[in-house]
Amino acid sequence: MHHQAHLPRKSSVAASLVLALTLSCALVSARPPHAWSAPAASSTEAPPPAVPVRLPPGTRWTHGRFLVTRGLAEATRALERELTRAGATFRRVGPYRVRGVEVTRFLSLDARSPWLALHLSRAGGRTHLDVVPRTNPLTNPSETR
Repeated sequence: MHHQAHLPRKSSVAASLVLALTLSCALVSARPPHAWSAPAASSTEAPPPAVPVRLPPGTRWTHGRFLVTRGLAEATRALERELTRAGATFRRVGPYRVRGVEVTRFLSLDARSPWLALHLSRAGGRTHLDVVPRTNPLTNPSETR
């Protein structure tokens, strides 16, 4: 006589999966919110640099850089408008593309401004703004190249 191996029914397998998912969801929700939320910014991260103008809407400081939620063209227009409104003397270079990265640079023409350049770059679907501070090599020689 041939015995057939006992296989679980499809309904009992589905019930086991539902039970496992329910338990895992209960465990996640039982943990305190800080245990499953994104890690906070490091306390050693440098504060954002001073920017001479209002930043494009939706811009935030993250991972040591400004992340702009707008596209490069819209961020370029907004930054140029704000620099002009503030009376800054600058030269715009770009937009141009180098090695898959789109870049627009704003170079300060005022030797007294605290910033040397503002760089907008777009790569991998993200737009970033970097502030290049103007350093005085006479007062801080370690920052010269």
